[in-house]
Amino acid sequence: MVTAPALADPGPRYAWERGLAPSAEGRSSTPTPTLRLPSESAETPLGDAPGDEALAGLILRAAPDAPAQRVLLLSIDGLRPDALSASETPVLMWLMAHGLSARHARTLRRSLTLPSHASMMTGVGIVRHRLGWNSFHLSRGRSHFPSIFRVAHAAGISTALFVGKPKLSHILEPGDADTFEVGGILCDRVNARALPYLREMASGLAFVHYPDPDGAGHRDGWMSPNYHRAVRRSDRCLGEVLEALSTHGFARTLIIVTADHGGHDHTHGTSARVDRRIPWIAFGGVVRPGEVMRGVRTLDTAPTILRALGLPLPHGLEGRAIEAAFTQRRARAPCWQPVSRR
Repeated sequence: MVTAPALADPGPRYAWERGLAPSAEGRSSTPTPTLRLPSESAETPLGDAPGDEALAGLILRAAPDAPAQRVLLLSIDGLRPDALSASETPVLMWLMAHGLSARHARTLRRSLTLPSHASMMTGVGIVRHRLGWNSFHLSRGRSHFPSIFRVAHAAGISTALFVGKPKLSHILEPGDADTFEVGGILCDRVNARALPYLREMASGLAFVHYPDPDGAGHRDGWMSPNYHRAVRRSDRCLGEVLEALSTHGFARTLIIVTADHGGHDHTHGTSARVDRRIPWIAFGGVVRPGEVMRGVRTLDTAPTILRALGLPLPHGLEGRAIEAAFTQRRARAPCWQPVSRR
């Protein structure tokens, strides 16, 4: 067991456990750390974290008539919108057909994994959340603006994250998540941890992160054959998630599937369109299907999720809730049917 360095401010420390990273075939090969937030961190007082002024004066209680009682946010790291097609990504295309989508949503100008995910989960830009770097260094601190997980947890809503990269833990304060697990570099390993939880998840807020396309893009190039294989694998993993969630139906469920950035050649992080364009899809019983939206930003994801859960919006949000994602009356939820692959 190796313990990560403590943060500058007092509080629970993060514990590392050695796990096994998957090979290209999904079998264990080389060691990789698995990050778990300690259970005692759930007692961290709300006022001890940076950014709590954004929550000042809010009554952190979900509205009883909130549109959704269950929300899943799923991010496919490095997914370009032009990689989506009926043959390559049938699950994503099914969601688009039965939900609401913005195929050319925008991420940050600094289109990097950690800053972009931080904005996705907080609804503010780098100036406010201050996570401008893109690596895992606990000593550099955590988000200076409350994430959706902090708001939800403070309101008594269960929260869980299953990710492929430990650096995403910078977005959370200890205590923001009831469950935080790092699965590994492939979506199959992330799903191995996430699916048992999602099958039992009748309510709450969860996040699932697939790193596959980003890894293939850096290694072999965006839109290369291996990149497309990684996209297809992620789409298959997404289908497994929908199957798990279907246990409790989708009547009061919101699922948002998106990405943190695109990419070009072997890199990303610029303000170029190909790096900033991302897909954004909303699906579930609370979603009005059939609309294709323009002008959606990654900053809009957090307020949309809080709106769905009937939670108050922290002061200083830069994004806006996508009201088109919600019906005026309870809709009949679409039934998930596994899609065939050519």
